[in-house]
Formats: sequence, structure tokens, C-alpha cells
Amino acid sequence: MNVYILLILLCTVWLGLIGFIDDYIKVFKKNKEGLAGRFKVIGQVGLGLIIGTTLYFNDNVVISREVQGPKAQWPLTKN
Repeated sequence: MNVYILLILLCTVWLGLIGFIDDYIKVFKKNKEGLAGRFKVIGQVGLGLIIGTTLYFNDNVVISREVQGPKAQWPLTKN
């Protein structure tokens, strides 16, 4: 499976879970403040570290790619 798709799915589920926990605390625990801000930030930083290390160390991630082919001449002329 494509590494980019896996990272998007991980990010969606991870942040969705943080949001769910926050809303759960607000609604069912009757706490207006919800999840403490430090836990939200820790969760987001943790996700960022996972995504960053995956993008840095994974061989399937393409940083740049050189295009091979005929070079275009400027101005372009009809043959």
C-alpha cells in the first residue's frame, strides 16, 4: 500500500480519536473544558514525530525526481 495513503489514514484516525476523547469528556463527564490542552499538544506532536520520521526514513517516499526526455527548445517552433 502507498505510504502516503497510510499516513493520511493514520493522521485522520489519530486526530479523530483526540477529538472524540475531548468531546466524550465534555459530554459524558460533564466537564466543560474537555481534554487538557497539554494532552492535545502531546498527541499532535507525537503524530508529527511519527509522520516526520516515516517520511524521512521510508525508501518509498520521493523527494524529487528528475524527468528524463527530450529537452524543449525555447521558443517552441512547429516542424
